[in-house]
Amino acid sequence: MSLSSNTLFYQLPEVYQHLLPKTLLSFEIYEVKATCSQCAMALGKAQKNGADADKWYNPSLKCCTYQPFLPNYLLGGILKSSSRGVIESQITQKDFMLPLGGFPSVKYQIAFNAKNPADFGRKSEFLCSYYDKKTELCKIWKYRNSVCSTYHCFSIYNEKGISFWLDLQEYLFSVETTLAEYCMEEGGFNPQQVWESLDFLNGKGPESLEADWNELTAESHQELWQNWVNKESEFYIQSYEIVKSLDRKKFREIMGSIGKKHSNLMTKQISQLMELKKDTVNANTE
Repeated sequence: MSLSSNTLFYQLPEVYQHLLPKTLLSFEIYEVKATCSQCAMALGKAQKNGADADKWYNPSLKCCTYQPFLPNYLLGGILKSSSRGVIESQITQKDFMLPLGGFPSVKYQIAFNAKNPADFGRKSEFLCSYYDKKTELCKIWKYRNSVCSTYHCFSIYNEKGISFWLDLQEYLFSVETTLAEYCMEEGGFNPQQVWESLDFLNGKGPESLEADWNELTAESHQELWQNWVNKESEFYIQSYEIVKSLDRKKFREIMGSIGKKHSNLMTKQISQLMELKKDTVNANTE
């Protein structure tokens, strides 16, 4: 059975097409208000859409004033694509490219978390390193993370739609961290080393790491990567191949009870959206 381009099968990164529940992937959701190519929150359009003045975005920055965490397997996918250059340079510079994945620096995370909410979409210092300033589009769109795949400033389904996307974001983030941990274990890392990488998701890291550091020390890099030092790209590609080789049964096994909980919640969310009357959807598209 062929699926519409409006289904989540085509809206989410390709690596999940053989893993996520079929009910979720086959769900058609029409989001015509929030589009990346023509930002609905840019000055002018935001006014038309009824957004508060303190939430308008700079049209050349949009909602890309956010540096994402990219799990190791998505980095591997990028390294096998034509966009590999952006990741190769970060690996060479050791820009917080860890076994679990690529992280925003600790300095960035601290500054981002302390920003004024009105700075989002407006401050260029927070602009994503994967953002193409010339095209004003994402360089790694096919391999974007959970936040970038699900963030919607507006939804045709209003509050229920926003709730759906937030729950899907939480589900995908759980998938990202769980699969990234699995890839580390398959790569020979022990549980302690996995936890050391996870610390960076919370803006932490080695005790010696100061908030104003822009890069890891050579000693910290060696400690985190162990036998994979100078073979980081090879590890990321291996992680991508591991995830690509999984089937749904193995995926469910890896995700465990947490995955089942998220999956059930998404099924419930889909049912609620499908109950909305078609005339409500049509009214929002006119």
